[in-house]
Amino acid sequence: MKNFIAIILISFLGSCSSRKEEPLAFIQRFNNKDLGILLNVSIEARNERNDSLHYYYSHTKIENETLTIPAFECFDNFYKSDSSTYNKTFIKLLKFKGVNENSPFNYAKEYAKKLDKIYRELGVIDLESTPKLGRFIEFTLDERCKVYYLEDSSTLTPYWKDKFSKLQKVDDKWFYECK
Repeated sequence: MKNFIAIILISFLGSCSSRKEEPLAFIQRFNNKDLGILLNVSIEARNERNDSLHYYYSHTKIENETLTIPAFECFDNFYKSDSSTYNKTFIKLLKFKGVNENSPFNYAKEYAKKLDKIYRELGVIDLESTPKLGRFIEFTLDERCKVYYLEDSSTLTPYWKDKFSKLQKVDDKWFYECK
């Protein structure tokens, strides 16, 4: 019986220590990556029937509006189904990004492609960046761990200042928490 309890205890302690390694490995992989394109963006994946994670839209927040952009792999089909709405959205995206581009459609498609590429590289369930809360990105690694990239601490709301003070700090830009 003592051996059984020891095995359970060692397994539990091992799982606790691995929780801290996951966020640190994630941070190490993306520490020198330009994550700027993800500021003001939210992507939430859905678990598909084959247990793969997939998303259909990204949401870019500008001022008091959220622009819904189709995921790159769905881009053309969604555009064909509602081109008038997407044309308005793509024009707003182009203006928000301050890009000198003749085709809002082409810019939005390239933007969706870049988001898709980095999202797949990240391998997270979802990510959230809400400008009115502060300039940071919250990455959900799994149901128990989140990693935070903080671009500018002076932009945080009081709630988030307090939240960041309670997170595990890696450096001035990276934080994490695991349940």
